[in-house]
Amino acid sequence: GAQSTSQGRNALAGAVVVNTREPTQHWNLVTRMRLAELNERQYALAGGGPIGGGLAFRLVADYHADDGFVRNLTLDDPDWNRTEDLLLRGKLAWRPGFAEGFDALLTAGKSDRDGPTQPVNRIPDTADGNSRTVADNVPRDAGQTSVPVSLRLRQLLGEHFELSSTTGLIRSKSDEFADYDTSTADNGTYQYDQHGRTLTQELRLNLRDWHGLTGLVGLYAGRFRYDSSNQGRDLYVELGEVLPLPVIGDLIAARVDFDLDSQNDADNVA
Repeated sequence: GAQSTSQGRNALAGAVVVNTREPTQHWNLVTRMRLAELNERQYALAGGGPIGGGLAFRLVADYHADDGFVRNLTLDDPDWNRTEDLLLRGKLAWRPGFAEGFDALLTAGKSDRDGPTQPVNRIPDTADGNSRTVADNVPRDAGQTSVPVSLRLRQLLGEHFELSSTTGLIRSKSDEFADYDTSTADNGTYQYDQHGRTLTQELRLNLRDWHGLTGLVGLYAGRFRYDSSNQGRDLYVELGEVLPLPVIGDLIAARVDFDLDSQNDADNVA
């Protein structure tokens, strides 16, 4: 089938698709609260309804946090891999009475995470599932933000065909500051930053249940851009690791800094 902005451009072999609830012409409101060990807590609220003129909305807010199960022995921090997530999403649907078979859906959201995403670097042999340790001697700071916006337009063409267009824009940002060698030694720090922008456009013609047949013809175009920056500061390097003179190099060490910037700008059409 055609690649899809809603399923990802690499989903030709299949995908697990989760569709969130769309606005309806009926009012509803649901809440959730969850508390668990490791100081885990979640509070969520979702609801919406009609606002007239064929319009309906739905809003979602979901907050989740926990203290994690990793202790930093060097900094005496029992909540080393604590995380905090906030999800906000809004949907606005329009079914005008003067255009039979037409509907539009505008979706916008924001996802924020404060906390590390990489796995723990060192796990002692004696650790159990809820008690692990690290030795970093520098406080770690990491975060990710994603802001997706999409517009879907659909028009029924008779009894068995549907024409749809989906335009998507995602802006993302991630950053991390951490101990370079994740040990008790004073061997420097690294800083990583990435900014991304993805713009996609999809056009699909669906055949639905015509003499037992279903089908899909689609056009897809996308533009993807990522800018990243890596910085190392005050790194301790033994020159014997990089020089072809082991006898001399092993006796020499240095403190170095580095900066590495990269950019990925690509188009995709299918």
